[in-house]
Amino acid sequence: MIKKPRFIFILLILAIIITLPVFAYITRNHPTVNAYKEAEKVQATVVDKDNSASQKESQPAEKENQPAEQAKNSQKAEDHTSLDNQNAQAANNSGDAEESIATFVKNKTVVYSGSPAKMQIALTFDDGPDNKYTPKILDILKQNNIKATFFVVGKNVKLYPNMLKLISSEGHAIGSHTYSHSDLNKLTTDQVRAEMTNNEDAIDAILGYHLKIMRPPYGLNSVQTIKTIADMGYKVIDWSVDTMDWAGTPPAKIMEYVAKQTKPGAIILHHCAPGKVGLDNTINVLPNEIATLKAKGYEFITVPELLNNNN
Repeated sequence: MIKKPRFIFILLILAIIITLPVFAYITRNHPTVNAYKEAEKVQATVVDKDNSASQKESQPAEKENQPAEQAKNSQKAEDHTSLDNQNAQAANNSGDAEESIATFVKNKTVVYSGSPAKMQIALTFDDGPDNKYTPKILDILKQNNIKATFFVVGKNVKLYPNMLKLISSEGHAIGSHTYSHSDLNKLTTDQVRAEMTNNEDAIDAILGYHLKIMRPPYGLNSVQTIKTIADMGYKVIDWSVDTMDWAGTPPAKIMEYVAKQTKPGAIILHHCAPGKVGLDNTINVLPNEIATLKAKGYEFITVPELLNNNN
């Protein structure tokens, strides 16, 4: 007869063995993961392009003066940038998408991060409000005297108007995450405008104002979508640190992502309303994440403040 403690231990081991491959499969193959990956390809490309341009400007005009090895390395860098450009073009379904999005980043219509010259970062929370996780997040932020930015969905705004009021009354910035959290790249221009105006109306009805900052669902940006949103006076706010909290990522792994990706000017992506998976991991990791980043000397500010300091 198997002793009870040993039996429980065996069950736990079996549960872990079964769960880990399933979690790994989900985080590799879930459609939303793929959407985030495509968005991050574009981000990596435009950053690489800017870095490449800066390097070219600092090089002597006459390439003939470069040593042979330096010329070879330069060619490798150009080849790598070319490959990234191809990825961006495929991700955006347009031959000149990478060039156009790079232009939007350069003129600060699309923003992935703030100024790298200051030890300031912005916490952001998507998909809310709700009445389960949003109040817990607000409590943690209040305890740490931090102001964050919430990108809210119009349908949830209508469901939880008092929570939106609380977010605003506690000094946090509120941006648009569209009305129904649809993939804007699959919508017509008129439908994109409707997603934005309907969310404006929902927020205005409760707060009497709305800010001209938005985050597209899944972070996906097509050239036409950006143009439509920019024509409405909005800044498109993406992110430079992806915690993957929406996927049920364990707190230790979230801390690993944050430690690796956070740099001065970082915009950190979290969520405050759940999808198919709860956000207990977000609630559990936030205090440690905040304490760790504060210990490194970072100051937490809102996205509008980050934008003002980025001018």
